[in-house]
Amino acid sequence: MKKEFDFKKAYKNFINSKNFLQNNDQKSESSYWKRFNSKDFSIEQKLYNFRSDKLSYGCDDSTTNDIDSKKLKKKLVKYEKDIGKKFLLDNLDKENIGNNKNSILYKGRFVDYNNVIQIKWFKDIKKYIKNSDKFILCEIGGGFGTFTKLVLQNFPKLKILSIDLPEQNLLTHYFLKRSFPNKRFLTFDDLKTKKIFDSNQFKNCDIAILPPKIFFKNLKIDFFINARSMMEMNKITIKDYFDFIHENSSNNSLFLNINRYQKNIGYEAIRIAEYPYDNNWDVIVSKESYEQKHIHFLLCKRKFKKFNKNIAHELQKIDKIGQKYYSKIDYLLPLKLKIVKIFITFFGARFVRTIFPNVNVNEF
Repeated sequence: MKKEFDFKKAYKNFINSKNFLQNNDQKSESSYWKRFNSKDFSIEQKLYNFRSDKLSYGCDDSTTNDIDSKKLKKKLVKYEKDIGKKFLLDNLDKENIGNNKNSILYKGRFVDYNNVIQIKWFKDIKKYIKNSDKFILCEIGGGFGTFTKLVLQNFPKLKILSIDLPEQNLLTHYFLKRSFPNKRFLTFDDLKTKKIFDSNQFKNCDIAILPPKIFFKNLKIDFFINARSMMEMNKITIKDYFDFIHENSSNNSLFLNINRYQKNIGYEAIRIAEYPYDNNWDVIVSKESYEQKHIHFLLCKRKFKKFNKNIAHELQKIDKIGQKYYSKIDYLLPLKLKIVKIFITFFGARFVRTIFPNVNVNEF
């Protein structure tokens, strides 16, 4: 029997997890996410329309004007060739969850830019995933769960651990609950013992959606994924997540890291080549990300000897590739953002688009 999404319970969980995070850690939320997470998540109808009501802005390419629906239609022929027509169609959404206005209908399926890119990523890693309830996949900073959904609809037996900020967890809970209504979910309020989560709790759930700073105990995670969100974290938070990955991985665990060569967050230059890997990773795939030349696709396997391509040497190569994307920190950025916000308030978004053509007003 399908279980409906309980908004009141989910919103209470959101508030409790947000309070927990504020009481235990003030640094998990970078300046980038403080800007996006100031939105109002208390209105039920907004959650149901989260891809058109701005709640997903910041973690949703297709709603922040990276590519509009007209351009998407023109590029479908290329996507079919690159990904494979059947594979693409099989993995497109049957339902427009969140009511994305930039999604187009194609052969009975919904297509948006965000989904197409992730389908290509998924095709590149599919052979490394096992359809087993003993296989645990952990996605860190998964936005609202689109990549997790791709994995789970192809490998329905595996277990999912999703770790993100409370705002994104609320969207993920709704999106995945709509996608997999019969799956068993565990969220922050379901933790009973001092906010501890261990692998035994997967006996009673299929999908665990939790904030950072939970005490994760005795986990043996088979596959870690971070796609385009570490580049939006500060360096302290990135180090915390790498400590978590190193502590909860074992020989042959996999880590997919898809992030920018550089993105400036506040006064920090966040570069994938400088991420704090230890030396016990063997590189499986290292390449420019599909359709996004400023982003690197890096898949590694946990190893402690007999390396084919050790991560330390690969990071040096990535650093050389990324140098053309490196830029200096703009120390006036906070002031510029305040000015843009004031202009939007008094003169409207249309006027701001005219005088600041390179600014995405949807972010404000």
